[in-house]
Amino acid sequence: MKGLLAEDSGQVFSKIKRQLFRRVRKQMAGRNFFVRYQLAGREIVLPLEHDLPILRKVYPQYSANVGRLCSYIRKKYPGLQMIDVGANVGDTVAIVREHCDCAILCIEGNEYYFGLLQENLRRGRYESVRAVRALVATYTGELKGNLVSSSGSAHFVEDDGASVQVSRLSDVLERFPEFRDPKFLKIDTDGFDCGILRSEVEWLALHRPAIFFEYDPFFFHQQPYDGTQIFKDLAKAGYRYGMLYDNFGDYLLSLDLQRDANQLEDLQTYYLGRLGHTYMDVLLLHQQDGDLSAEIRNQELRWSAQWRLMEKPGGH
Repeated sequence: MKGLLAEDSGQVFSKIKRQLFRRVRKQMAGRNFFVRYQLAGREIVLPLEHDLPILRKVYPQYSANVGRLCSYIRKKYPGLQMIDVGANVGDTVAIVREHCDCAILCIEGNEYYFGLLQENLRRGRYESVRAVRALVATYTGELKGNLVSSSGSAHFVEDDGASVQVSRLSDVLERFPEFRDPKFLKIDTDGFDCGILRSEVEWLALHRPAIFFEYDPFFFHQQPYDGTQIFKDLAKAGYRYGMLYDNFGDYLLSLDLQRDANQLEDLQTYYLGRLGHTYMDVLLLHQQDGDLSAEIRNQELRWSAQWRLMEKPGGH
C-alpha cells in the first residue's frame, strides 16, 4: 500500500501505478484483504477496498478538520464528550485523539465495519472510548432493507425481503449515561444525516451539542425528509452559527443563520447540482456559543493560511 501510494518522479509511471492499483482493488473487493495504514500517529486496519488512504494521499487534510474542531470546542467545554454516529472503522477516533483527549462513543450499524472498529480501538488502546453496534435512524423499530458496504462506506438499500433493527439516537444514548450530555455530535450516515437530526430536534434543543454533519443534496430526493429544510428546523432548536467546509476538509466560510439566509440559499443551490461528486461538511453551533463560533473562525482562517504556505513549493 505504501509503495503504491508513494510519490514518483515519473508522472507517467505514477499514473500507470495508480490505474493498476485501482484495477487490483476492484478485483479483490469483497475478498477480505486488509491493509495496515498509519493515520494520525496510529496504525489502523482497513479493507483493501477502503478509499481513505487514497483520499488522504490526494487530499492530505481530508477529515482532519474534525480533530481541530474537537480541540477548539474542548477549550470551552473541558469535559467534552463526543458522539460519533457512523464511526466506520474508527478513523475519526484516531484523528480526534491526535488533537483532543476527549471521551468518545462510537456508533456503527454495519457488522463488517463494526468488527474492524473494535479491532482498531483495541490496537489504539484508547481510554474513555466505547463502541456500540446500532443503526441510527429517525425512529426505533424495524426497517425493510439491508446495509451494503463498498469502498469503505455503507449505504442502505431498500429490500422487502430483508429487515434491520434501527434506533433513534436518543434511544441509543439512554444506554450510556456517561455520555448523557455530549457537546460534540459528529454524524455521517450516507444521506440520512439531515433526517436523523430533524427527528432529534427536541434532544438537540435540550443538550445543545456542536453538530458536524454531511450536507449532500444528491441524497435528498431519496429521503422522505427534505434536507434543504434542515437549517430552518435546527434554527428552531436554537442553532444559529455555521462553519462550512468542502468534502475534502477545506474551510469555506462562516454563516449566521439568522442574518445570512441568502448566502446559505446560494450554497444550497450550488450543491444541488453537483450529483454527489462534491458536498458540504457543516458545523452548527447553538446561539449560546457565539463566542465559540468567533474563535473557531479565527483559528480556521489562521490554520488555512498556514496550510496554504506549506502547500507551496519549498514549503515545510
